[in-house]
Amino acid sequence: MFKIFLSGRITKDAKVCNFTIATSNNSKKNDVCYLKCSVWNRMAEVMELHVKKGKQLFILGTGSIYHYIDNDENEHDVLNIHCDIIEFGSDNYK
Repeated sequence: MFKIFLSGRITKDAKVCNFTIATSNNSKKNDVCYLKCSVWNRMAEVMELHVKKGKQLFILGTGSIYHYIDNDENEHDVLNIHCDIIEFGSDNYK
């Protein structure tokens, strides 16, 4: 596991525990990375009540990679961020 700091915008309304954020390289507008994130307990309740699509988030968390093989026997590696600290940014984006 490793620590990771992210800044991005939430891609859809948060569900309890799991959501995805989109983050991009500022110099390349079409260079977008979608990252799976998870939260638990009170933080999950706050996310569900107050965070909507497009909200900017600053996240400090622990990254873990899990590996799986789908039904067609294709191998996949997925990065999941367990959020320890989330700070809210602006609601507006361009």
